Amino acid sequence: MSTYLLSKNNEKLPLVSIITPSYNRAWIIQRCIDCIRGQTYPSIEHIVVDGGSTDETLEILKKNQSSYNLRWISEKDNGMYDAINKGIKLATGKIVAYLNTDDFYFPYTVELAVQKFLQDETISLVYGDWVTYYQATGF
Repeated sequence: MSTYLLSKNNEKLPLVSIITPSYNRAWIIQRCIDCIRGQTYPSIEHIVVDGGSTDETLEILKKNQSSYNLRWISEKDNGMYDAINKGIKLATGKIVAYLNTDDFYFPYTVELAVQKFLQDETISLVYGDWVTYYQATGF
């Protein structure tokens, strides 16, 4: 159980929509999915907007779509920002974020961000520092 839990009644927590733009990211998208699925904050929808991948990305999305609140589309787009804008249009959450396929949140990141929004209704943007992590595999 999280030490940052905001409420035991998940129905009262605002939905967070996390948008992930993607194109031929089979080599990393599972780690992104695992990052979102592993959040301590329970009220999340994850929207992956894929630009028509030709690698194994779509198979990975299909494999994961029933394991948590994941929605995805795959169609040609005009790049990352077009994909993010498409995702925002699909989002139903009160709070919207985006996460690239090769970036990751700590397990408590979404929960802490929501906590800040709930503490002060005048806040319209929450951001934090980052940690750079290099693996021996080169990515």
